Amino acid sequence: MATFLVDNDLHDLGFLGPRFTWSNNKSGNSKILVRLDRELMNSEGLRMAPLATMKHLLRLASDHCPLLLNIAATIPRPGSRWFLFEDIWMTYPAIWKLVWKICYKNDYGQPAEVLNRKCSRTLRALFFWR
Repeated sequence: MATFLVDNDLHDLGFLGPRFTWSNNKSGNSKILVRLDRELMNSEGLRMAPLATMKHLLRLASDHCPLLLNIAATIPRPGSRWFLFEDIWMTYPAIWKLVWKICYKNDYGQPAEVLNRKCSRTLRALFFWR
């Protein structure tokens, strides 16, 4: 594969996020995790988008991770922070009730939009709960 990349002036962008992009969705010793999916750019593409980044998103309904290519520079917003979920929160009955209430609230629209709104509301509620 290295020869093919060199011969065709292709460069692997690397990635952020989970290391593997494919899973056979099994458990135990029969589980297989591999990085099958890659983003390749030639020298001209790298010249035009020098800050391009590839992000592996979390696998939800597929055996492949979705890939997000960002070719523009990202400038962090002032005051933006990472939200870290603490495993210990799972032991609090209040958290279960909070998430249950938000997830089972009726919402309308495309399924992806509904899921996005429910996740956003849940994260916001967890942020203020903590």
